[in-house]
Amino acid sequence: MTLVLRYVNKEGIIIKRFLGIVHVASTTALSLKHAIECLLCKYNLSLSNLRGQGYDGASNMQGDINGLKTLILKENKSAFYVHCFAHQLQLTLVAVAKNHINIAEFFYVVRNLVIVVGGSCKRRDALRDTQFAKIKEDLDNGVRRSGQGLNQETNLKRPGDTRWGSYYGTILSLILMFSAVVDVLEIIKEDGLSDQKVEALIYMQLQELNNRFSEANTDLLLCMACLNPSNSFVAFDKEKLIRLAKLYPSDFLGTDILALDSQLQNYIFDMRSNDFFLELQGVSELAEKLVSTRKHETYPLVYLLVKLALTFPVATATIERSFSTMKYVNNELRN
Repeated sequence: MTLVLRYVNKEGIIIKRFLGIVHVASTTALSLKHAIECLLCKYNLSLSNLRGQGYDGASNMQGDINGLKTLILKENKSAFYVHCFAHQLQLTLVAVAKNHINIAEFFYVVRNLVIVVGGSCKRRDALRDTQFAKIKEDLDNGVRRSGQGLNQETNLKRPGDTRWGSYYGTILSLILMFSAVVDVLEIIKEDGLSDQKVEALIYMQLQELNNRFSEANTDLLLCMACLNPSNSFVAFDKEKLIRLAKLYPSDFLGTDILALDSQLQNYIFDMRSNDFFLELQGVSELAEKLVSTRKHETYPLVYLLVKLALTFPVATATIERSFSTMKYVNNELRN
């Protein structure tokens, strides 16, 4: 098991650190929790200071009854869990789009086309050789320009539901290699693809969103969005930010809530009238600017909200990226 820490340093900068690899004999939630506690203890860290959790989507990780995130939440109510809002939104977008019969049929054909043409090493070699021959013919006839970075070798990319942009990449690669794909299809003489029946209704789209976004996590996201400094802090909402603070009772006591109310009133007036904060584009830039101008000392409770928002893994794929990196480590160890 790998563990990655995400925190905000003294300069207001988001830091992500690979803490270590732990061998686990069992992948039960209790075993994983014990392994995490042991690793944190080794570095004098505690689960009580945790303000966010992010894992892969396995049931032993995100299960609502006996999952790892549930066990930690029982001890620390402020350790909110989210399975990457970006991925959830992408999955929702894909599901909603595929409920439209024309879009669904189109991507059904595209996906099957990619599978058929790239289904074996022999077919992939045939596609590459055919594409190479066509590029050479175009260069000889002056149809294509030659030069550094042009006419690079490519292949058909398979789309992934967690990245809607990958569908664009698939279509783009298909357009670039379309002629070669047609030739390969003629070679393998693949039968026509079967039809897929799809039904579009509005309530199915709403249900898809509700299934993937819990009320608690959605409320967190909406409240944190009020810290966005873009467009002269147009998203600012004092009441929502106070509600955000109340979600972290271990960080904001009763007296702190009253003080935060006063700070927010002065803070937003200060921000909108200060040229240093007019061109900021995100919460991470806001945190750094607050520290560099020492405004984090003037508005400590507001800055605490900013740090909590940055620490919470709302739209980051850190865990997924660390898994991808682990493949290189594993391969190296195997070799």
